Amino acid sequence: MEWFMYVLRHTFDYSGRARRLEFAWFIWVYEASSWLIWFFAKVMFALHLPDIADAANFINSALDILLLLPLMSVTVRRLHDLGCSGWWQSLLVIVNTFMSTLTFMPNEIVEQVYSSKEGETIVTINIVIIFAYFLYLTFKDGQPFTNQYGKSPKYSVLNKYS
Repeated sequence: MEWFMYVLRHTFDYSGRARRLEFAWFIWVYEASSWLIWFFAKVMFALHLPDIADAANFINSALDILLLLPLMSVTVRRLHDLGCSGWWQSLLVIVNTFMSTLTFMPNEIVEQVYSSKEGETIVTINIVIIFAYFLYLTFKDGQPFTNQYGKSPKYSVLNKYS
């Protein structure tokens, strides 16, 4: 949770580099909370409580919007750690915007999207893209040397203790 709060405190910091741990903790806390709210909404819808389900979907959408800037910030810094431009996160923003748009829709429309073959395919492809992107950013080790974005956060910490 400490890393999650660290990312929130550095929401407007788009320079420098982010370690895998910083990125991973933020993503996993963010995704876990999002999936829990989503699951709660689905349970409420199954229990024929659509108003509560819509409220939960609204809360989930609000969470997506509130955490968009910290997500973008930590993603830019993580890409910097890999030696890449922060603009590579544009793929994530486009896909995430599509997925977030679905949560703003009433449950009946979302159910229609998921029940159609085309809608299910598009949603599945989007989820796979996001998941693969996050896995890459989570597990790919950053550059061990100083790059154009700054010193390595991992190896500069290790050198302090050597």
